[in-house]
Amino acid sequence: MKVYGFRPRQPIDLIPMVDHYIVSESASSFATHMHKLHKVISDKFEQSNLNYKLGADVRKKFKTFNVRDL
Repeated sequence: MKVYGFRPRQPIDLIPMVDHYIVSESASSFATHMHKLHKVISDKFEQSNLNYKLGADVRKKFKTFNVRDL
């Protein structure tokens, strides 16, 4: 049985986690910054791949075959 991606190894691992916790403001802002940075980098990769595909498609030669061509 998996709980939130964590596979318990012993029965004590199934004890519920504490509901009240304090999140560090700096850790939260860093995590938000990393998520935004990941999104920007992912968008740049996608745009780069699209540009590469456009360039490759321009140079692509389509072959047409006629009847009895080998």
